[in-house]
Formats: sequence, structure tokens, C-alpha cells
Amino acid sequence: MIVGYVVHIQPVTSNHAYATNRKGRRFMTTEARRYKKEIAEAMAAADVKRGRPQFKPTATIELSIACLYPRSAEKGGTAAMYTIAGRMRKRDATGPLKLTEDAVSEYIGIDDSQNLSVHIHKRSHDEIGCKIVIAVSEIDDGAAVMHRKRRIC
Repeated sequence: MIVGYVVHIQPVTSNHAYATNRKGRRFMTTEARRYKKEIAEAMAAADVKRGRPQFKPTATIELSIACLYPRSAEKGGTAAMYTIAGRMRKRDATGPLKLTEDAVSEYIGIDDSQNLSVHIHKRSHDEIGCKIVIAVSEIDDGAAVMHRKRRIC
């Protein structure tokens, strides 16, 4: 089963996701909590028509996330963002990964340690604003074994 979602939202980078208090304790920022809530709300809205997907609690998951940023006229049309002040700010591909992965995992009811394969893509597009395209698929046991046998390095 493959389930897809498109979320129109500005991704929160890992630099803005967590803060440290005076005692050295890390906590999630308000901006990060809002982002995760908006991801879950957008996924729920998409599932109203088709029904919420049912994954086994022990399912092995493959997650694919594509962050689409508005195309910049400068720098050859790369996937860069402009700040409010009009200054270009570069975005790395993995910045929004952890928060998006957590939000998706919480929504579908799967522990994110069960995400066997995670793909992240950064693209530019000609529309105004950002969007995140999410695909979640359940991997059968045979495919999970093949993933584990494949050497990365």
C-alpha cells in the first residue's frame, strides 16, 4: 500500500526545531510543534475522502519526502528561498527531515524507528510558496530482508 500527501507549508529546519533552556535541557520550539500539527491536519484532511490508511503496528515503512521550493530567478533557478527582507537563503535537503518524519510517523501510528528506508528530495518549482510531497509505503518482509542485505558503503 502506498499513500501520498501534498502539504502546502514552509518546512521548519532543524536549526529552528529545538532550543536549549538555561539548565541545558533540549525542547521542541513552538514553531516546530505548530509545523508537526499542520502536517498532521493536512494529512487528515486528505484522508477524509479516501479514509485513513491502516498500517500494522509492526509494519516496516518506506518514507519518501520531497520539499519543493519556489524557483529563484537568480542563481540559475535553484531551489532557494527568499527571506522577508528579500535576501536569498539557501536550504539544505535534510533540514526538515526529522520533524516531517516524526509528524508522519505519529499520524500513521508507527514508531519512526520502523522506517527502514527514508528518501529526501529537494526540488524547485514555478508555483508561489513551498509544498511537501510525502509518500508512505509498507514494505513486505521479503523486501525488508533485501533492504537489510544491501550494503550502503
